[in-house]
Amino acid sequence: MAEKFKIYNELTEYYRVSDQYPAAGKYVQQQLELAQKERNYAEEVKALAQNGIIKLNQSQYDKVPPIIDAANAIVQKTNDKTAALYATYLNIYYNNALGEFEHTIKLIQKTLPQVEKLPSEILLNAKLNYLLYGIYTEWNDAENATLYAKKAVELAQKSGNKNMLSSAYSAMAVCYYFPYEKTGDLKDLKRVIEMCKKAVLLYHQFRDRFLPMLMLWLY
Repeated sequence: MAEKFKIYNELTEYYRVSDQYPAAGKYVQQQLELAQKERNYAEEVKALAQNGIIKLNQSQYDKVPPIIDAANAIVQKTNDKTAALYATYLNIYYNNALGEFEHTIKLIQKTLPQVEKLPSEILLNAKLNYLLYGIYTEWNDAENATLYAKKAVELAQKSGNKNMLSSAYSAMAVCYYFPYEKTGDLKDLKRVIEMCKKAVLLYHQFRDRFLPMLMLWLY
């Protein structure tokens, strides 16, 4: 059953990042129904978090607070640490989408120590570092953006999640562009291009090789 939940999460993310929101919504609904049937609170909150992020990616901001409330209500009736972390993650993602960057950083800094204690949540760790990278990039803070992009790459590699790793590689490409803007040195631009190629190659490998495998596992 754990493997099935993992596949639902990966399929939902695959279709979400591909902007195929109806398909993403279909799988997150199936995950939610299965979690409710199995009374698996952590997976139920994960599904709600996925659903909320899908809404945010479509700029449907008004639909997210009720989802956050639903996730928090589940957390209140269980001592499951994973459920609590994913409810917090949805709130973090929501604040980030609203541009509340300082508040988002405070929430992430408060949450990361808890996530780091759970080796099973290395992917969530990568996602939080990736959000920090994004904020510092918005602020043109090259030093911190690069710091968190490198952490996201390292954690994504350990997690084995190809989609997250592709995103982290893209983040590093952006970070490598910072010195090129200052120097105009083609050596710096070469690093940008190499990292972009890595991200694109990994994305296509994920799509062409891993998606069919996931579908076979699920059905």
